[in-house]
Amino acid sequence: MLSRLGSLLAAARARGAPSALPPEVLSRLGSLLAAARAHGAPSALPPARYDSAVLATLSGVLDRLRPAHPIGALAPGDRLDGRRCLVTGANVGLGRAVALELARLGADLI
Repeated sequence: MLSRLGSLLAAARARGAPSALPPEVLSRLGSLLAAARAHGAPSALPPARYDSAVLATLSGVLDRLRPAHPIGALAPGDRLDGRRCLVTGANVGLGRAVALELARLGADLI
C-alpha cells in the first residue's frame, strides 16, 4: 500500500499539483509518507482498513488527486424495461427527479 501511495504522490508531482493542492501540501504528504515508512508501517494493507490514521489520511488525499473518469450516460433511445431500480429519497428533491426519469425510461421502481 505504501508503494502505491508513493507512486500516486510521484505521479501527482510529475504532472504538477492541481490548483486545489498547492506544492507545499504535496511536499508535506511526501514527508508524512516517508515518516510512515520509517516507522515500519506495513507495505501491504487491506484496501478497506488502515492500521494508521496517517495512511488512511494519505490514501484519502491521494484519491482526490486521481483524475475522475466520466461514467457515461444513457443514449436517447435506451430503455430500462424489465429492470428494477431502488432509489432512496425518491419522495423529494434529486431522488424524486431520478425516480421519475427512471420510470419514464420504463424501469420498475422499488
